[in-house]
Amino acid sequence: LVLDAQHGPPSNELYSAMEKVRLKKKQTARAFLRETLGYGGFMVVFCLVTYTFRTVWTFYLTDTFNQGFFHTTWSRSKDFYQIADTADFFDWSEQVLFAGLYPTQWYNGDLLADRNYTSWFNYVVGKTRFRQLRTKAGALNDSSVCPINPKFAHIVKHCFPPYLSENDESAPFGPSTDHPIGKAFKWSAKDKVCSDPELLCTGNIFGQKNAVYPPVGYVWDFSRDAPSAFEELRLLRQHRWIDAHTRVVIIEFTLYNPNIRLLVGVQALVEFYPTGMTAMSVGIKAMPLMSLGTTKDLALFCGEVLLAVIVLFYILLATLKFRQQWLIPRTKCPVCMKRQAVLDGQERLLMCYECEETEFNQFRFPTCPSCGTEVPEDHLCWRGFVRSPWNLLDIVNQCFFVIVITIRSYVRLQTNSMSFEVGDEYFNFYPIAWMYAFANWLNALNALMCFAKSFRYLEKFRALSTLINTIAFARHELLYFLVIFFVMFMGYGLAFHLAFGNDIFWFKDWPNALISLFNGLLGVFNYPAMRQSNRLLAPLFFVSYQLLVFFILSNMFIAIISRAHQSAKHYIEEARHDFLSSSLQIYLSELKLLLADVGLLQPNRALRRIRRLVHQLSVSPHLTQQQKQDVMHFKMEVEHDADNVDLFNKVLQDQRFTFDKELTGEDFEKLKKSVKRWRDQKRTVTTKVWDGEELDEEEDTLALQKELARENPDPSVDSVAILKQMNHPVSLDGLLTNRRVKLRKLRGVFTGRECVEWVHEHLYSNRERALAVDLVLFWGKMGFLHHIHYEQPVEDTDHLFQLNMDLVLQYASHTSTPHGLLHSPSMMHTGPPNVDNKLLMLEDRVAVMLKVLQQLSTTLDKKGV
Repeated sequence: LVLDAQHGPPSNELYSAMEKVRLKKKQTARAFLRETLGYGGFMVVFCLVTYTFRTVWTFYLTDTFNQGFFHTTWSRSKDFYQIADTADFFDWSEQVLFAGLYPTQWYNGDLLADRNYTSWFNYVVGKTRFRQLRTKAGALNDSSVCPINPKFAHIVKHCFPPYLSENDESAPFGPSTDHPIGKAFKWSAKDKVCSDPELLCTGNIFGQKNAVYPPVGYVWDFSRDAPSAFEELRLLRQHRWIDAHTRVVIIEFTLYNPNIRLLVGVQALVEFYPTGMTAMSVGIKAMPLMSLGTTKDLALFCGEVLLAVIVLFYILLATLKFRQQWLIPRTKCPVCMKRQAVLDGQERLLMCYECEETEFNQFRFPTCPSCGTEVPEDHLCWRGFVRSPWNLLDIVNQCFFVIVITIRSYVRLQTNSMSFEVGDEYFNFYPIAWMYAFANWLNALNALMCFAKSFRYLEKFRALSTLINTIAFARHELLYFLVIFFVMFMGYGLAFHLAFGNDIFWFKDWPNALISLFNGLLGVFNYPAMRQSNRLLAPLFFVSYQLLVFFILSNMFIAIISRAHQSAKHYIEEARHDFLSSSLQIYLSELKLLLADVGLLQPNRALRRIRRLVHQLSVSPHLTQQQKQDVMHFKMEVEHDADNVDLFNKVLQDQRFTFDKELTGEDFEKLKKSVKRWRDQKRTVTTKVWDGEELDEEEDTLALQKELARENPDPSVDSVAILKQMNHPVSLDGLLTNRRVKLRKLRGVFTGRECVEWVHEHLYSNRERALAVDLVLFWGKMGFLHHIHYEQPVEDTDHLFQLNMDLVLQYASHTSTPHGLLHSPSMMHTGPPNVDNKLLMLEDRVAVMLKVLQQLSTTLDKKGV
């Protein structure tokens, strides 16, 4: 290795810091795309297991039982859900339930050979069970159950309270145990109710009024032959098995359909309230046997095993990721160090976490000047893992998957080891079927979370991240809005319940009133019933609710979302790439070039030539190390903005680079000037190469400014003096403010709209606002104002801008203004320009024309014309 004074000492490393980062970005992009494709494969397996392999006959079988047992009417033209008293219950049991469970003949009158089938297709497994729970009766001398008011002691002797576990009645009643149905009137404990307490025992059942019914009570299992079952039902009715003590009757039976191989557990509740009202509820849970008898069963089992393996793999990945971030110390986390600097009250130089070679101000500069690594906005230590909402969603989702896999494995083992040869014994399959249904309910939540996690990968593509950013920008305002909405909604819910709860079913309690009011937001409202219940309060409550909640609060919600959407769009336009998004952009741009090589996409010739130019400059032996580093910075910007064809064409057309020879420092300077000129004319370009080297281009910049100065919309304004006054804090009648965008503290910034308002207030208070807009746009063209990231033109928007006072002072020192055209701030005009100013403008233009004519005359004299 030879030291060269011009080129500097050559590097002993195989790759420079920027090249290492570029290689790491490619690896990061490939890993992210592999992870995205892997997650897509996981979603395919999940959908196959939860939907495709799930039998479609479950709904039809459940609907058959609903229609056959619970929606079929009897002689009183009522169905199960219209049972009003004990007589209706026994009529339904005899004419509908037992008629379906114990058929005796075909539709033409022929006797059935096998009477264990219902609806000709479903086999009745075991016996049918009736179980009731009773409450104790209160008396005058016993106030522990329900106290009786002394004023009614001469009328009321007993009371029967709602069901509570401490009021559960266990005393026998009715016929003695010697009677054929005497056991139905004797209380049975849990070990008697459950055939197998560990497996087939029904747990606590929850009623409609928050009542909890334990697995105890008065039980009767009906015989399997129809005559005996009908006789037992008649005896229960005759001996008043249901009376004032009864609070619930639970009906349970199990069916099996051999045609589609589905087991069904049925559980129906008839609750008798203390008011005399009845409430009915039905649970029908169908599930397959989960055996391995068919190819589809085997495929389903393999899919579940594969899904379990993938979930275990994701759990392992999350554990390794947390361990990796746990091992990163706080001193290696840029965000932690920046927070510490903020607490210390100073902006200090911080070491780049990637190259670990360069210290720079990470509050002001978004990338490392040596390696080009983006400054992270999220923690690299364990705090980044626990504060990420995606990681928290992952943990919850994986916990749900573990629960589902455990339940389905348990159900599969139990159904495969279960014997269905129960004979004349009672067989309760409902608990197992309920567990299978519960696993499906958890899978429903898993489906929502899995599809929601897709945005974790989609948000890395800017065009698809608007939704996530909209919710992020609106979260604080939505929280305040939800507080206001909750207070108003809860207040109206209670008011509607108190006003109409005695007469209208939908307002019978507070929760139902809230649901009814929510339906009212969708236009579902029964105003005639409200008016019939209370003619005074109905119009008052209805109109005020519609005005306050529907018109005002609903439109406030829409306004919050709309404003957040606009902010999200501005953020996406202004935000710089993070490490992952820039990695994806580089990798995808290279992928586009490969697809163009094979003819699948239209080739981008300008990008190819620019990449070739950058490559030849980077390997040229005639460039210094600093120049090569600048070339690498330009290469990074090109890769991050591969669609900037205008810049590429401008560079290639202006300079006419020759690629068949070694490029030298002159070619580097030509590229440098071309990029600088293009950036001065197009302020939307993201390239910021050579910003600090203005000396070589000072003449070009001044020439460009003089050319643009002819477009000044109001030459009577002393732009330098006005900009100097603007370069003060707001407290000193200036424009500059300090703002914090995430963790970056920006000093001396302002929005385009604030700048226009300031100019309009100080210069054109009595004239149109458009004059202030034109002047601000002119300053932007001159370069006096610029976007904080050089990514947006100066406009009347909410984008953040800064003053370039160095350029303003440079322009003032090189520009002569005859006749005292520069005015002090005290002479700022508020009306139309006077005649003297117009004459001065005309005099300047005449002077320029005379100078041009003089140059033309000199040229003609030299040629003898």
